[in-house]
Amino acid sequence: MTESTTTNVAGTINPAPIGLFGFAFTTIMLSLCNIGIFEMNTVIIGLAFLFGGLAQFLAGILEWRGGNIFGMVVFSSFGMFWLVFALAAVLPAMGLGESATPVAMGCYLVLWAIFTATVALAATGKGIVLPVTLWLVCAVFICLAAADFTGLTSVKVFGGFLGVVAGACAYYIGTADLINGIHGCKKLKL
Repeated sequence: MTESTTTNVAGTINPAPIGLFGFAFTTIMLSLCNIGIFEMNTVIIGLAFLFGGLAQFLAGILEWRGGNIFGMVVFSSFGMFWLVFALAAVLPAMGLGESATPVAMGCYLVLWAIFTATVALAATGKGIVLPVTLWLVCAVFICLAAADFTGLTSVKVFGGFLGVVAGACAYYIGTADLINGIHGCKKLKL
């Protein structure tokens, strides 16, 4: 989640678009599941492992090499979020531990809401779309935590709709970073 440039400080290619697309795809698919469009499935788990998890984590490492601490912290952290999410789904199915209770999952999501609020504050001054996206993600975590704590499906569905919007915003930022970086100018505003 960086400003659009063809290269970053270290002279390497900007890794932000792949991290943003990984976040967007995985967030939108899980959010559609939360809305009730379809059940949890292997596409979501696969996205969480590879595109949301591994690709974002690698984007974070590449941001670190380029000297972008914000991109490193955000992409690496959200990459780990998705990897933990995928493991939490897969490990119990393999007989390696119990499924998370709603309270445990709610607490996990509250911690992520706090983290996301922290990076949203840090994103102040980085355009309009990035902070809005992060505040939306924070709201998603709060809704999903509340749904876990209360069992209210309507709160989970509302969080799902917010997640689709947050994912779409992340997709826009990734598209802007990609197009602006390719053309060397700001064709899409952030």
